[in-house]
Amino acid sequence: MRAELRAVPGLLALVPALLATRGNVYGSLGARLSTALHQGLLEPRLDLGDRRLRAAIAGALASGALASVFAALLTVATLSALGQPVAGPLRLAAIALLSALTSGAVLSALVVAVVVVGYRRGVDPDTLVGPTVTVAGDVFGLALLLVAVRVVLTLLEFPALLVLVPVTIGTAGNLGSVLAARLSTALHLGTVDFEPGDETLAGNALATVALAATLFPAVGVAAWLVAAVTGGARLPPTTVVLVATLTGLVLSVLAVAVTLVVAYGAYRYGADPDDVAIPVVTNVADVLGVLVLLGVVRLLV
Repeated sequence: MRAELRAVPGLLALVPALLATRGNVYGSLGARLSTALHQGLLEPRLDLGDRRLRAAIAGALASGALASVFAALLTVATLSALGQPVAGPLRLAAIALLSALTSGAVLSALVVAVVVVGYRRGVDPDTLVGPTVTVAGDVFGLALLLVAVRVVLTLLEFPALLVLVPVTIGTAGNLGSVLAARLSTALHLGTVDFEPGDETLAGNALATVALAATLFPAVGVAAWLVAAVTGGARLPPTTVVLVATLTGLVLSVLAVAVTLVVAYGAYRYGADPDDVAIPVVTNVADVLGVLVLLGVVRLLV
């Protein structure tokens, strides 16, 4: 923590605002979901195909991201006016945005689970949301803030890796979405069984990993070329390609695992996997993509 505070002047002043934002935004999300359940506007089940649920989560994520970026810019303006050392607005805003999105994904899942499970158990969700969000917001908010600091500092040091972030996350999400759609169709047609020896299941999973092994080296080459053209190629192309490939392979395996679990769970409990699997897989890819990329970079760079 001390290293991060030294590397990003002004971060300490930003921390309370970011943690308070988590509690306020996702406490509000829990209250909205609880009210919708009591009014009968929301079914008490974990169904991301529900339009109201998706809209509530998207609104919370957007509110959290905007509030976090605003807090970062306000911190820069205030400390600059007081003559105190502070990191640049781009750096602080990037840290705030990344931490908001990652912690927001975790807290959204937690809030939805607590509200729905509590309601189904006969407990008023309003009594559960406040304590849960307060504690979880502080724990996950601070932990993922530190992760965001390390990610942003690493990416700013090596611009080629910065190019990798959106492409890597998007490609992993797309691979998982394709697998989810194929499994959903196979489930509806009755051509797949979730058994270890099922050839259709194994074939689709292996095809996803093989496609990742083909795509991500090309992603690495493209990222290095973009960085080279813009004058930011500080890493050799082999390193960038290796980082992209290893990150992609790890993410593809995680995407396969998440897709299998979510598709089977949705089908098992009567929900349409087409409505549930793709949103879950893409959100998981967003969160895990940054963490996996950071881990691979720390391992190889």
